[in-house]
Amino acid sequence: AQVVVGDGHGGWPAAAPVEAVVVTASTDAVPRAWHDQLAPGGVLVLPLQLAAGALVLQSVVAVRKVRHGFDPVASTAGRFMPLRGGEPGRGRAAEVTAFEEAGDDTVPQVRLTGPALAALDGPTRRRLLMTALGFAREEVLPVRWPAAWNLLAYAALALPEERLLEVTRQVRDGPDPTALRSALGVVDAADGSLALLGVAATGLRLESFGGTGAENAVRAAAERWHLAGRPGLGDARVSIRYGPGRPHAWRAVRRGDQWLALDWAT
Repeated sequence: AQVVVGDGHGGWPAAAPVEAVVVTASTDAVPRAWHDQLAPGGVLVLPLQLAAGALVLQSVVAVRKVRHGFDPVASTAGRFMPLRGGEPGRGRAAEVTAFEEAGDDTVPQVRLTGPALAALDGPTRRRLLMTALGFAREEVLPVRWPAAWNLLAYAALALPEERLLEVTRQVRDGPDPTALRSALGVVDAADGSLALLGVAATGLRLESFGGTGAENAVRAAAERWHLAGRPGLGDARVSIRYGPGRPHAWRAVRRGDQWLALDWAT
């Protein structure tokens, strides 16, 4: 084995062409270097962040190199830390956080981050944060493991990315008072409402804050998931295409210089 230290986004040009590349940190896009350094028909395996607003939502995919990108081979659910480095212009995602003073410590209570914040000005972001700190209507949806994760993934993919957040909150019932728990957040800009989907031991928990717009969007996504046959991430077929042409797919999102396209296996 030979170990090379560097930024993994650039691959390893000296070894090209290679038959396979395995990535062990998650990313939301596939650098061109990985495509260029693979031999024709070579396989890339990586944890792919499927929704910009939900780092928790990842699929470990195997894709095969074709001329203009990658075709799907297989996928399964999984979660890895983010790949560091990369393009210097990407910057940090928008974030807003509420803190609580606990003695000499400052403990985060609620943190919102993700694409839904990008279109909101400062006062609107703070109002959304206050909404997340308020009273919630709670319900456990009638799905259990692993279907709970499957429904959460489908909802995040069925809804527009510009409505999504990742919401992390303090775990008050655990041994560590600074621990945080993540949930998928859905925003409705029209009525300022917020809905959270989080996997609990009893199933998928839906928490709704403010009006009913965000809650109704989540329920509509859940209905479409049932009608589609309750697919999971193992049924996802992910392909990547470089260039401007939008591919035909159930879901296609632009990520820098490429399109991430997703279909469900029938």
